Amino acid sequence: MDCHDAGTEVHLKTSLGGNVCIRDGNRLDYCWKESIQSLLPVCDVVVACDGGSTDGTLEEIKAWCEREPKLHLSLYVWPEPKGDIEFWVNWLNAAREQIPCSHIIQLEADEILDEYSYGAVRRYAEYGQRHTLRCKRLNFWKDHRHLIPPGVCCGHEVVRLAPQDMWLPSDGAHVKGETAVREAVDSTVQIFHYGFLRRREAFFEKAKALQDYFFASYDPRLVDVERKLILEGENAKGNWMQEIEGIEWKDNLIPYDGPHPLLAHQWLAERGYAV
Repeated sequence: MDCHDAGTEVHLKTSLGGNVCIRDGNRLDYCWKESIQSLLPVCDVVVACDGGSTDGTLEEIKAWCEREPKLHLSLYVWPEPKGDIEFWVNWLNAAREQIPCSHIIQLEADEILDEYSYGAVRRYAEYGQRHTLRCKRLNFWKDHRHLIPPGVCCGHEVVRLAPQDMWLPSDGAHVKGETAVREAVDSTVQIFHYGFLRRREAFFEKAKALQDYFFASYDPRLVDVERKLILEGENAKGNWMQEIEGIEWKDNLIPYDGPHPLLAHQWLAERGYAV
């Protein structure tokens, strides 16, 4: 394979590597290309860790590596997880270990780093800090103008910048990630999380896959709303996300009227969100 090897040495006193883990990013409608692209301007190396994609994602990464010297490919042997709540953090940290830099920034494949955060990210790496950075994550629900309230569903403060040798959690607590969380300081770094705004069919397909990996089950509330949408077909009205039963916070969404990263504009527009 002619792609850059993720183990290539980078001879910098302090350097910053980025990481994105991806599996079937095209089929499941991740903004994975925008996620990687948002890291390239601030990172010395970006590692795209593919978990056995079969939908063309892997081939696109290989071709991108040929054009972009900063982009490295890492292959992760897919463990076929089922009911394994550890699989995600294990993958993230296996990928982290492939980054040949002193410091790292980690994004999920449905997240984009805000370009206004680039300065803060570079300063962190250049000073070679041993502490970690706590980033603000904006979790969108319903559309690109509403945020999930803090404290429910998923983390809105996440540790994503750290020394390369420090084990990182995802957006939840983990015993191995206690040091990273304990040593985190607040920052102005913002990460935009668009995972709930993917196309409708991919939303359900991704939810089925992920819940099977984590819990070996599937949320019956999603079964009900998906069945209803299939029956209604083109006659379906309203925002289908708001029809999922049992989500108490969906009526307490926080309005958002701020800007979105420039890299997100086309992705959002292609999914019907006018920026």
